[in-house]
Amino acid sequence: MVFENLLGSEKVFAQLRRLGAKPSFPPLLFWGRPGIGKRTTALLFARSLICEEGGCGKCRSCQEFNRLGHPDLFLIFPAPPKGNEDEKYQETIQLLRRRYSLYEKRPNLPRNYLIHLEEIHNLSAEMRFPPRRAKRRVVLIIDAERLTQEAANALLKTLEEPQPATRFILLTSRFSLLPATIRSRCLSIYFPPLSDELIARHLLEMGYEEIFVKRALAFAYGSLRRALDFLANPFPIPEEILDLALAPSLPALLTLIDEIRLTNWEETVQNLILLFHSQLLKKIGLKDYEIYYPEGFTTEELLTRIEALLKLQPDLEYNLNRRLFLFSFLSLLLKKKRETNER
Repeated sequence: MVFENLLGSEKVFAQLRRLGAKPSFPPLLFWGRPGIGKRTTALLFARSLICEEGGCGKCRSCQEFNRLGHPDLFLIFPAPPKGNEDEKYQETIQLLRRRYSLYEKRPNLPRNYLIHLEEIHNLSAEMRFPPRRAKRRVVLIIDAERLTQEAANALLKTLEEPQPATRFILLTSRFSLLPATIRSRCLSIYFPPLSDELIARHLLEMGYEEIFVKRALAFAYGSLRRALDFLANPFPIPEEILDLALAPSLPALLTLIDEIRLTNWEETVQNLILLFHSQLLKKIGLKDYEIYYPEGFTTEELLTRIEALLKLQPDLEYNLNRRLFLFSFLSLLLKKKRETNER
């Protein structure tokens, strides 16, 4: 009953139930796209390993766990670079920690938030002792791909010689960025995207109107969290960026370039890709999304925009200047347009 009412793959849940019944198992690596329930599943599974009743959710142990306050839960997550004000830094860490508790919306972290060597050293120190209260200790590492190289090397030693009563669960949405040496020490469990039908049914049960649910599916991309984000903000693409993507022109770009102020540039680009992708799926008859953003593109025009954004998207990893990104995007679209007109 550990995963009752939890959205996700029954195949994954069945595998975890089998593992939970075993006296031991290797470190687990949960991976899949963001917003599909990896963290919630990991927390519920970890709670079942610590609770004497298998994760009842009601006992003192479970109540402490729900607040991430159980002494035998060791939670590791990316943190900001440590500043000089130690007290303020610790307050930031505690605020972040609370955001990772069950059913809380996890935070969107800046790129410079990493898992540092100090955290792994703290874990190694804890591993010298048996669990404090329960029969098992659970180490949960969120966004494991953000381990620094030094931290990854130190963690590798711990994974190779784990304490018998300790269970490891690592989470990542970027499987390929996790060092191969760590991946090879783990049992990988893939979390597939949620189906549109599953997301829609859940949102309808939550009380959302059908028309808004259908619109949210165009941006969900298999993620309940993305669907909920859309419902909270039905216009996730700034109008000026959308206008440029719909009708690219140099004058529009020059007008826009000094005015735009985006707090989450990567999210905006991702939403643009999903918008054009959902329109493409609808156009070729694979999906019947309810899209109220402007339509009317040809298949080739949609493919051109998706291709341009996907080509430039990796550059965002290197803090690409937004002006350079917009110029590059516009250049690719105009180049493709010229090539089409010359045919």
